[in-house]
Amino acid sequence: MFRMFRRSLAVFGILAAIITGANYAPLLFMHSDQDNCAFGPVSNARYRAYLEEAKNRQRTRWPGFSRDDQKIGRELRSRLSDMLAEEGTVYERIAIMHAILRAIGAEYLNANGRTEADPFEGARKRRQLVEFNYQVDINRLGLFQPYPRTIWILASIPDPDITRPEITRLYGDRSISAATVSIFDHPPSETLTSSGQTCPPSPSTEAAARYQAKQN
Repeated sequence: MFRMFRRSLAVFGILAAIITGANYAPLLFMHSDQDNCAFGPVSNARYRAYLEEAKNRQRTRWPGFSRDDQKIGRELRSRLSDMLAEEGTVYERIAIMHAILRAIGAEYLNANGRTEADPFEGARKRRQLVEFNYQVDINRLGLFQPYPRTIWILASIPDPDITRPEITRLYGDRSISAATVSIFDHPPSETLTSSGQTCPPSPSTEAAARYQAKQN
């Protein structure tokens, strides 16, 4: 009987190891090509400095994540506020936002859920925010969850022509939001479709000046 118990325990241990290995195996792919980014005047070297700083604060300063989507979004927005300089440019905002999301292992997918030559101009014409879609495996956030495991992250750039302060006051800052993707609850398929681009786009000089003029 003791031998049967030991055998059962061994089988259980093997199964647990297989399940754990299968759960974490997808995390080996790091999408490191998405760190070869530059954003207008923000060089790749400067972006990588932001990335290292985000990783350092993640290890030593920022709190961890929970499984709650709203709390994940709130924590990411807090991290963005912590790293952004008050007079930062839109280029710096995009670079820091990307660095924070890459620090947790998020994969950039597309801008505005579509393919267009200038996502900033396209969003302006539609009177919408510029929205960058990412996805991250929830197991990269220090959690164990075989399913559902995909978190959709929407990172937006406030448009100075359509972002109204009263709306922000009413609904709060929604510059980064998160939602768990499952069979029963998922965003439109185009938001989670890769555009084939490894980095978020940068605005033209004219568009950047429009953003900056509103901030000053």
